[in-house]
Amino acid sequence: MRGTALAEAAAALRDRLQHRPEALVVLGSGLGELAGMLKRPVEVLFEEVPGLPAAGVPGHAGRFLGGILEGRRVLVQAGRYHLYEGHGPDVVVAPVRIAGLLGV
Repeated sequence: MRGTALAEAAAALRDRLQHRPEALVVLGSGLGELAGMLKRPVEVLFEEVPGLPAAGVPGHAGRFLGGILEGRRVLVQAGRYHLYEGHGPDVVVAPVRIAGLLGV
């Protein structure tokens, strides 16, 4: 994903979130419980964001969560894309680029 596609994805995600996130938290193995700590969470599946595929690795939730964590507005990325799944580098890094366009 590049340029216009990233901007469209960011706009679609922004429309679903209740708050503008200050930080992105990318969950890795063993950190899934952190998502349950969010106050007022809003869930958006990866495939609900234009241009993003569903998560394909078992155990990866494949969703964004917007909410409040320890008083900060955060965007949680629960699941990731990997090159070994056959995704290109543009897809693998798209969630971080989208978060950047949201102001993170």
